[in-house]
Amino acid sequence: RGCGGLGGGPMPGEGGNGDPKVKMPISISIPSTEEKASMGGLKSYTAYCVQVSDFGKSFMIERRFDDFQKLHSDLASVDSGLPPLPEKKMFASTDATVVAERKPAFEKLLRYLLKSEEVVFDSGQAIWKFLELPATAMVAVRFLHKSKRLSYVKQCGKLLDSKYEKEHAYRLCHDSILRTNLFLLTEEGEASLKSQLEEGKELEADMEGAVIEMVRYAVAQGGEETRKRFLSEGGLRTMLTLLRRSAEREGASPTPDQRVRNVLNALIHAEGEHYPNVFANFLRQGGVASLVAFQDLCNKHAAFAEFIGKALWLAWELETQRAFLEASGTSRSEALTLFSAFFGGSTRSGRIMAGLLLAALIANDLFADDREREAKAAIGLSDLVEDLLVTLPPTSSIGSAARATKPKEAGGEDVQAAEAFLGSVGRNERGFTRLVACASSPARIAAEIGEVPPEGASVWSACAFALWCLLKVQPKAARIASLRPFLPTLAKAGPSRVRWLAAELLLQLHVAAGVGSPTSVGGGSSPSADGSSSTAAAASGSMQELGAEATAKEQTALEAAMSEQISHTSAQLQGGQEENRRLLQQQQQLAEIRVQKLAIATGDGWTTGLYAALSKLASVRERLSGTSASAREKEKQSTESLLGLARAIELDATASVSDVQDALVNVHEVETVWRAKVEECDRVEAALKEQTQSVEETQAAMDEADGAVVAARKRITEMEQELTSKQKQAQYQRTMAATDSSSHKDKISGDMELIDKKLTQMREKAQKFQAGEALPDGTPAPDASQLQEVMGQLRAQATQLKQKRAELQAELQKWQKISDDPESAQVAAAGLEREASELQERLTSLRTGELAELERQHGERREAWQLETAQLSRLRAARDSMAREKGDLERQVGERWQRWRPLWSARLSRWHERATALSDAQVRCRGLEDAVTTGWDLLRAEDDARHQLLAAIGQAQEDLARLAQQVAAVGDLQ
Repeated sequence: RGCGGLGGGPMPGEGGNGDPKVKMPISISIPSTEEKASMGGLKSYTAYCVQVSDFGKSFMIERRFDDFQKLHSDLASVDSGLPPLPEKKMFASTDATVVAERKPAFEKLLRYLLKSEEVVFDSGQAIWKFLELPATAMVAVRFLHKSKRLSYVKQCGKLLDSKYEKEHAYRLCHDSILRTNLFLLTEEGEASLKSQLEEGKELEADMEGAVIEMVRYAVAQGGEETRKRFLSEGGLRTMLTLLRRSAEREGASPTPDQRVRNVLNALIHAEGEHYPNVFANFLRQGGVASLVAFQDLCNKHAAFAEFIGKALWLAWELETQRAFLEASGTSRSEALTLFSAFFGGSTRSGRIMAGLLLAALIANDLFADDREREAKAAIGLSDLVEDLLVTLPPTSSIGSAARATKPKEAGGEDVQAAEAFLGSVGRNERGFTRLVACASSPARIAAEIGEVPPEGASVWSACAFALWCLLKVQPKAARIASLRPFLPTLAKAGPSRVRWLAAELLLQLHVAAGVGSPTSVGGGSSPSADGSSSTAAAASGSMQELGAEATAKEQTALEAAMSEQISHTSAQLQGGQEENRRLLQQQQQLAEIRVQKLAIATGDGWTTGLYAALSKLASVRERLSGTSASAREKEKQSTESLLGLARAIELDATASVSDVQDALVNVHEVETVWRAKVEECDRVEAALKEQTQSVEETQAAMDEADGAVVAARKRITEMEQELTSKQKQAQYQRTMAATDSSSHKDKISGDMELIDKKLTQMREKAQKFQAGEALPDGTPAPDASQLQEVMGQLRAQATQLKQKRAELQAELQKWQKISDDPESAQVAAAGLEREASELQERLTSLRTGELAELERQHGERREAWQLETAQLSRLRAARDSMAREKGDLERQVGERWQRWRPLWSARLSRWHERATALSDAQVRCRGLEDAVTTGWDLLRAEDDARHQLLAAIGQAQEDLARLAQQVAAVGDLQ
């Protein structure tokens, strides 16, 4: 039994012999206690609150002393080294001293039990039940123990079953499980599992799969921290090493292990836009060496070359490229040997992948310190473009039908895979952006140095390859909006292949817009490159948006480059056709001699060597005969394709170049005026917007001034009211001082007595009504339904009388005060008159000063608002007039575009037909060239077979001569 750690300590038996040193994923603590009652409150006890962390998820349970005592008793026989429990003390379980003693002792016991391998593997599962941990947690912990891990690998993997995954699979994302699984996928980890097998037994095949699937789940579902742990523990290197080991096993598949690919795909998907940074860091930390180790596999199996290439391409940002070339532990030469394996692969997808990677390196000038290597890479890239133009032509009309009818003969499966890969490149926005950057790299360099790179510059090869890829991807015009302005320049200033590819891309863009599709010439619509149907109006709108000047540049560049390409390439193909026809005739003459029937047929009982040589020669001659027929068929096809190209060249469009240019000049004339009017309208619109804002500001200022005037007038009104009030109060005070107060007091006292009498009568009336008695005047008491209403009326009347009495009481006190001190009324009156006089002065000042100034400001602001409003009206009228003029010009531009469109459409259709015919001719002529090459190969093979047969004949003659000599030496009978 080993003792590991808990909450920071190592697992039992871990850390030795390469095993990862992992932390125990189950931890406990007793953060608090509670005093509780039992037996109806007659007895109290202490509940110990145990906090359990189950692979990072925490929960709380409560246990009493008796529970710990039973646990200790149950496991004492399982592990004799259990720490002792504190003594049990009667009637002291809630004593603070006792609780303080027991709490750390219980924690120590639980931690020891979780460290004890005997307890962890106890069949009674006492510790798991005590902590209320599910069986899935128990299985995961037992899996971490090296000594019995083999028994729990598959059980732990079952956490991914549908009935467990949602609630329990999170444990597979824990640091301890992930590190253990990564270790098991190493050679050392596999050996550690095999060491637990009985002699003569092998690991079950699905055990490794269970471990891989657990790692995949952790990477896909574990979150950022789990992926960081996966990467920091060398998970990417481990998975690639496992992939290589799996491929090198006896009887292994020639394709990468899909289980490992699933892990890497999960990482790519989870990291998203951060994947390039992740892969760049991996390369810097020795990852290049891990990739270089795949070179032999890439040379043997194309699937591995494609896999490694795609992993690189998905992360092939600038930092990743630098990391690949500058990583420590490998030289640049070793790193680039991978590309050689990609180029030498048997699939087009692999070669395209290598081209993408190299093109990005060249476009980003990452070979600046090794121009010789860059030049070699550029030559290889240029050769690849030339090959792909024939094997995967962007505009050829042949190939698709051939692949549909004879996919194997046409290399259809490989072609379809390459087409699918290019489609994925186009769908991936990051990869597509890199592609556009490669295509525009010469323009970027020209902007930096002030001139286009020389024709021999390596960057042109990257540009050419990227243009070919874009032709195959067929992107929407909006996706290459940043590249499109440079295409006319590329079609004029680049090397011949770049010029021609740029022109073909321009042709494709115009055809995709519906301008030059075959059906659009007759007024119909045709599917664009993105699958949508484009009408004439849409096409004209597209060109109109581009502008007449830009369209003219594209038209001129397209026609010049396409004319040059067709002229040059057709002449080259004609010359090649003549040479191939001459060679084919020569081969046929040589073949006629070589396919004559042999004097001695095979199987005539001659010696084994002679028989084998005869068989080989007969086989080669049979293939030579078949190849001759195939070559004649390909010669016929290439001749027909060249005739078709010649017809396409001779068939000119109904509209001449001058007609198209004149129509475009007419468009440009009106469009220039229209664009100037648009700019003028924009300026007026901006001025209108500014004027509207100015009107709003002046109106706000006017409203503010108006509000100030209104507020001043309101203050004047309030001051006038206050002045009147003070004057009245002063007059009242003097009147009171001059009047005899006794009569007033008597009257007020009489009124108060009358109110008191009424209140007394109302109280008596209410009491009688509540008692159900009639009033003295015979009025009956209201019934129960009316009583509430009557009492409410009485209360309301009483309230009014009380309020009146309070007012009279205040009045009486006032008269009493005047009666006691007559001079106070005179003093109060004088004070009020003085305040009224001061108020009158302020009122006069407010009227003549502040109010007059506010009214003046309001008038000025109103006048400013009226001026701005008038200017706004003039601008609106000008805007409306210009809008009408702009609309009329826009209509004229549209009409002239409509007149230009059929002229350009006719020429564009002819260029499209010529490009297609040229591509078909290239494919057919390449087929003839390949047939001629095959014929020479077979003729050389026939030569070798004849020489071998002659040698066998000579050997047979020597054998026969020796046999004749031996037989003659015997002599005849006498």
